[in-house]
Amino acid sequence: MCVLGTRFMIAYYRRCKMKANCTVYIKKDDGIAVRDADRLVAVATNFSSVVRFEVGTNVASAKSLFSVITLDWRRGHWVDIKADGEDADVAVDTLAKLIESI
Repeated sequence: MCVLGTRFMIAYYRRCKMKANCTVYIKKDDGIAVRDADRLVAVATNFSSVVRFEVGTNVASAKSLFSVITLDWRRGHWVDIKADGEDADVAVDTLAKLIESI
C-alpha cells in the first residue's frame, strides 16, 4: 500500500473512532423532570463533543436545556445518545450512566 493510502486509512480510522452512540431505557416512573434535565445539560456541557439525544423522531442538543426539556422523556421510552468529537466515548458513557441512575 502506498503512503497516501496509509494516510487516508489513518484519517478515516480517526474520524470513525470519534463517534459514539448508546441506547438507554427510561425506567423512572414519571420520566425525566426539569431538574434531571438540568443535571444532564450540566454534565454534557463539560465535553467538547457535539452530543445529541434522540427520543423517537425528536432530536435535541444535550447542551441546551430548552431542547432537552422538549423531548418526550417518559417511562418505557428509549433514548439514543449520540456524540461526535474527541471525547465522544466518555461523553456517551457518562450520560448513559446518569440517565440510568435517575
